[in-house]
Amino acid sequence: MAPRKRTASLVERLIVRLCDKERYTTEKIGGHLGMGKGAIKKNYERFKNPPVTKSRGRPRGTGERTDRKLIMELKEDPKRTAPEVLAAASAPEISISAVQRRLREKGLYGRVAAHKPYVSKMSTEKRRKFAKEHLQWTTEDWKKVLWTDESKLILCNSDGQKFRKPDDLFDAVSQEWAALPLQTLEIPVESMPHRCKAILEANGTPNKYYYDPLFLSIEKLLAQ
Repeated sequence: MAPRKRTASLVERLIVRLCDKERYTTEKIGGHLGMGKGAIKKNYERFKNPPVTKSRGRPRGTGERTDRKLIMELKEDPKRTAPEVLAAASAPEISISAVQRRLREKGLYGRVAAHKPYVSKMSTEKRRKFAKEHLQWTTEDWKKVLWTDESKLILCNSDGQKFRKPDDLFDAVSQEWAALPLQTLEIPVESMPHRCKAILEANGTPNKYYYDPLFLSIEKLLAQ
């Protein structure tokens, strides 16, 4: 860590101000502050040439050049881990934890790479077939489809939300359905032509719509 300067006291600042700005003599300053000439001179010199005190703590193990090299090595390959960055930078004198601290100082944090969900070859073909068969469907065609979601409603079991009678289950579903804004249903249905096109563009592999609840219902249909 860099050494730090000593903070000047109020008496030192006052003596310097009286000497430099007010042009007071040493005797006059001593008369105001009740100090001798030697003490005034000592405080004046201490303010003008403050002693440098060494900061506490462990000294920094890397210099600016090493820090820049670590950053450069990571930016060349963002997938590198801290040990790999250390090996590429050829800086054996520092530890892996020190490398991690230097990277965090520059806003570079470790992250786990996202993985695309696995889709089997058979599922890919089913997705492509579904998209081709419904590519020409209009919004009005999609509005005639009865959609289902992934909500779990159990009639007689300890798992999930329990209902004692079928009528109670029907009433609960009806209330939830009536509470849904119409726009919540229209937006996904109207986007179905774009979703089918996205499947074909991705050749049946996962795309930006894959985790949408509406697409999950399609995946459930294709799995049957």
